[in-house]
Amino acid sequence: EELVKKCPMDVFDIEDLGGGQKRAVAKYPRNCSMCRECIRGEGWEERIRLQRVRNHFIFSVESVGQYKARDIVVEALKVLKGKAQKMMADLKKTFKKK
Repeated sequence: EELVKKCPMDVFDIEDLGGGQKRAVAKYPRNCSMCRECIRGEGWEERIRLQRVRNHFIFSVESVGQYKARDIVVEALKVLKGKAQKMMADLKKTFKKK
């Protein structure tokens, strides 16, 4: 319960395990800003593992109504793919010259 109070981003909640036992769980991990408040204070760093997930990205796309957010993402990925293909072609040309 102390951990729930420590977190300014309201990430943690208390789970009742039954038999009078409780444990803290990261109920809203997306709220975490990595502020490190949860591990401040003596002993907390050993009790909590604070880490990011590699190759895991969360982003949001908003639309003003002209296009659906899904369509914006699809078009953006097409542009990104085209740029990556151009870069690969340029790299192949560069390394062929040597």
